[in-house]
Amino acid sequence: SSPCAPNNNSCSQLIGALPVDSACLDCCFDPTGNIDCDGGQTADISDLTVFIDHLFITLTPLCCPDAANTDGTGTTDISDLTALIDYLFISLAPTAPCQ
Repeated sequence: SSPCAPNNNSCSQLIGALPVDSACLDCCFDPTGNIDCDGGQTADISDLTVFIDHLFITLTPLCCPDAANTDGTGTTDISDLTALIDYLFISLAPTAPCQ
């Protein structure tokens, strides 16, 4: 979804200094939950903080909305927050795979 990717800008050109591998354009890596888009690709307290901020405080857009779809329903909402809390603190059941 980056505006620097050729399919996402009016120039239809890669914008930036580095070449892009088309496999890298997908921001979600299995399983979901890396809402803060850190390099570790794991769900942790930082992801929970970013998600709460997004949903209830500043409404800041997420760097990768697909990674926030932790319940696998296709939408990003409070049920995803519940799934993330369940994963981090209760059942430790894996979050949904990326769609």
